[in-house]
Amino acid sequence: MSNIYQKISEKITSGKNCLLATAIAVNGHSPVKVGMKMLFCSGETAIGTIGGGNLEKLVTAKSLQLIAEQSCYTQIYSLNDDKVDEEESADMVCGGKVTIFYEFIKGADNICIFGAGHIGKALLHHLKYLPFNVTMYDDRQEYLRECENEAKSVLLDRNSLIKNLRMPAGSCVVIATYSHDFDYEILRTIFETDIEFKYIGIIASVIKAKTILDSLHHDFPNRQFANLYTPIGLSLGGNSPQEIALSIISEIQAVKNNKKVNHLRIS
Repeated sequence: MSNIYQKISEKITSGKNCLLATAIAVNGHSPVKVGMKMLFCSGETAIGTIGGGNLEKLVTAKSLQLIAEQSCYTQIYSLNDDKVDEEESADMVCGGKVTIFYEFIKGADNICIFGAGHIGKALLHHLKYLPFNVTMYDDRQEYLRECENEAKSVLLDRNSLIKNLRMPAGSCVVIATYSHDFDYEILRTIFETDIEFKYIGIIASVIKAKTILDSLHHDFPNRQFANLYTPIGLSLGGNSPQEIALSIISEIQAVKNNKKVNHLRIS
């Protein structure tokens, strides 16, 4: 049992969604005991058991469906051919009934910050209060040392960026290094990967943002950039690193939750 909870913690930390199916009630004859559990993640072998047989087959199918739907559910199963309203037959011969609670568990979102300068540090300050896994990237070791207690750190090699960019699919990316050229190197390398990102934001003025988009259309003529946000952030006002960081995190939250807000980005 403790292994399941350990695995749940690992999955949440790694950003993976999962589902915990638990037997919460048993009536009559059944191989299932109250408290039996199975943990499911898409594409992975399930952990635990809920009695085996056709019931477990039904639970597996329902769990994978609910992971895709990101929802919870409660289902009563009849362990024979008979069933009444709100029950599903498991087509077994035990004769009892089992109630399964399906609990969807959302993994933490991943944010990858490129640039451990003023804005990067301000982002870390705000993000420590939110459910995100944060990774800080920079090519300056001394800057990364200042962030090591608040985020995982990755030292960048500008001569081999692609080797450093092993980010989980669905991550949010913020690019705010000390150099516009370095920013674009990172951005171009990101679009050279086959990773699907939820959000990619890059610090820029309106004029610089237009230059970035022109360069991207030149380098990737057949690519769409719907997940790119530049200038980055929402129109909240303020120019300090803390205020800029707040507008960036607000934009990420809005994108994550499909909210209509006043973005600074240009089309």
